[in-house]
Amino acid sequence: MVFVMKYCLLIFVVLVGFGFCGPVVALQPDEIALVVNTASSDSLEVAQYYCQKRGVPSGNIIGFEMPLSELISREVYQEQIAPRIRSRLNESDMKGKIKCLVTVYMVPLKIGPAIPTGLLGEKRELLI
Repeated sequence: MVFVMKYCLLIFVVLVGFGFCGPVVALQPDEIALVVNTASSDSLEVAQYYCQKRGVPSGNIIGFEMPLSELISREVYQEQIAPRIRSRLNESDMKGKIKCLVTVYMVPLKIGPAIPTGLLGEKRELLI
């Protein structure tokens, strides 16, 4: 009898626990955009393969020429890469729809540190 009561209590706790869990929502293929380096044909090829296998619309590929290095400076990122991605995401076919950006092969992986300017830049040696 005690054995049955323990399992009934366990089942009750598990069922109540599932009642407090929210629904699990996965990303839909049209909510994903791929960032591609057009300076590399391999980058575009990987993105097209990903789109084919995952059902991501090929219109969700954001491609432009970037440096082929793994590390880029903060200035290159802020002046060349981020504005292009932001601009494409604000176009009518993507605006408010994209929830995830996927970078593919040959897209820079690291962004260099920000270099302080103004008074903070002048006193930089004191901060280090």
